[in-house]
Amino acid sequence: MLRLLYSLVPLAGLAVTVAAQVALIRSRRGSGLLRSLFEGWGAGLLAVLGAEAWAAAAVPLPAGDRLPLAAVNVATHALLWYCYFHFVNLGVTARRPRLLIELGEAPAGLTYEQLLGRYNGRYQVEARLERLVGGGQLVLRDGRYRIGKPVMLLIARGMVVLKRLLLGKPSEFA
Repeated sequence: MLRLLYSLVPLAGLAVTVAAQVALIRSRRGSGLLRSLFEGWGAGLLAVLGAEAWAAAAVPLPAGDRLPLAAVNVATHALLWYCYFHFVNLGVTARRPRLLIELGEAPAGLTYEQLLGRYNGRYQVEARLERLVGGGQLVLRDGRYRIGKPVMLLIARGMVVLKRLLLGKPSEFA
């Protein structure tokens, strides 16, 4: 039974991650989404490491298996967080879900012109720039945008590296 519980450690870490992230974003009234995602991941990682410490004392395993299993649990937690991160990001940035939500909130529907007004390229760039400046990823100085906190830039570059490794090209459209 203890071994079965031990196999659920990454899922327990994900549950802690989600709970912590939701609590953080609600306590900040919706601001700091990216920060709350990383802090939630940290809370989940602490839970996984705590479960590993518990398992060292409570779960009978051969001594040589502990470190590899702990590494697998930590890596699995990180991958589950990665999926959660993109699930949350999809809801924030994807046009299709936003379009469906807005149409669902408009009982009389919206005209094509109204939709174009909400989803034109200029509006989307302005909205993204506002979010990036608000989150500190960009700074506006002397009428020019520059990199502020490089977190998203590093993530974007990491995604290009992963796409090159997995797809053999910098994007699925190249």
